[in-house]
Amino acid sequence: MNLGDEPWGAAGIGPADHVSDMAQFRLRVAARDRHGMVARPQRTVPIEAATVRQASAIALGRADELFSDEANLAWLVDEAGDLVWTLRIEEAEPVPDARP
Repeated sequence: MNLGDEPWGAAGIGPADHVSDMAQFRLRVAARDRHGMVARPQRTVPIEAATVRQASAIALGRADELFSDEANLAWLVDEAGDLVWTLRIEEAEPVPDARP
């Protein structure tokens, strides 16, 4: 899985246009164990977007590219390095299997 080095753009497809009013975010992906401990990020993807909401929408639109058997946590940091959004894939099934 190669996410590339180009920033994901506000349209969510291909490289971003470098527009001055766009903020720079970093999407990081890592493994989180059952006890809540987060491993070192497996990858970091730059995202250019006008808002946190737009950046998180871009990340969600590409979620199938983010997660693997090992990675179950993604988060966005802003230009200052502050955490602005997280997404955790649960380790267990959200609905128990009702089959006998």
